Parts: sequence; structure tokens; C-alpha cells
Amino acid sequence: MGLLEMQYDLINKTKRGLPMIIIGVLFWFIIGLLSFFEMHIKLHGLLVFIGISIIFPLGMLLSKMMKIDMVVKDNPLSALPGMLGCMQLFFTPLLMVIFVDEPQMLPFYVGILTGAHFFPFAWVYKSKAYIFQTVAIIAIATVFGFVLTDHLFTIFPFVMSGVYFVTCVWLTKENAIKSKRNEDTKLA
Repeated sequence: MGLLEMQYDLINKTKRGLPMIIIGVLFWFIIGLLSFFEMHIKLHGLLVFIGISIIFPLGMLLSKMMKIDMVVKDNPLSALPGMLGCMQLFFTPLLMVIFVDEPQMLPFYVGILTGAHFFPFAWVYKSKAYIFQTVAIIAIATVFGFVLTDHLFTIFPFVMSGVYFVTCVWLTKENAIKSKRNEDTKLA
């Protein structure tokens, strides 16, 4: 199996990582909902950390519920999305420093780091949705981080949830187009 075949196999079996993005929609939405509760900013930041730590396991659980194979053991390229996702773990010390010194900026840093990590998925999954996701998140996080800092725990999470939702819709359309092409190829 050549590189292109491995990519298309990965795309077909993982549905371009859709379950992880769905969990991202929920993560940011819940972080936004937490802003309606009176709590110390450190507690809110701690809940962001807890949320970040369960995104991957929840994404894997959702993929099982959706009958999507996120592991694809028979494809050598399947390790790449996992490595790109796990790369985020190496940013934990940076986020811990932000949490201790500037907890009000934590959503900004989480947004920037997660946004940037989606860019390689555009190539892995041959997806324009991931380019949108990266650019939109970085742009929005930058505006909130420098101009609308007071709203990083309130409005920003809902905007992020919206970006993730748009990405979900886009990925669903990309997956549907790919499925239709596969069906047309089988019929020919």
C-alpha cells in the first residue's frame, strides 16, 4: 500500500477524526457554561485542565459509539494522528506556568496550542476543514488574548465551540463527498 492509499484508508476508517472534534465542541461549550457559576478563576482554570485531560479518552469512547476506527491497526500511517495529538502533552509544563502565574490567560494559551496542532491534520486527512480550524482558532484566540482579555472565560469558549461546530459540519461534508466518490468508484 502506497502513501496515498494509506491516507485514503485512514480517511475512510477514521472519518477524518470527527469524534475528537465533536468532543472539542462539547469541551469548549462546557467551559463557557462554567462561566455562569461564581467560582475563583483558579478553580475555573483547574476545570479547564481536567477537561483537556479527558478530551482524548472521551473522543475514543465516542468513536467506539459511532463505530469509527480511530486506531486503524493495519495502516502504518495510523500512528501519525496519535503522535500529533499526543504532542499536546509536551505543552503541559507551559500551561501549568500560565495556570499559576496568569490563570486568566489560560483559555488563550489552550486555544493557541490546540489551534496550531490541527494544521498537520489538513495534510493527514486531506481536509480544508482543518486549515479553517487552525486559522480561525489562532485568529480568534489572538483577538481575545490581546483585545478582549476580560472575556476569555466567558465569550471566548462559546466562540471556540462554534468554530469546532463549523469544523464538524465541514468534516461531515468532506466525509460524505469521499463516501459518495467511493460508491461511484465501486459502481463503475
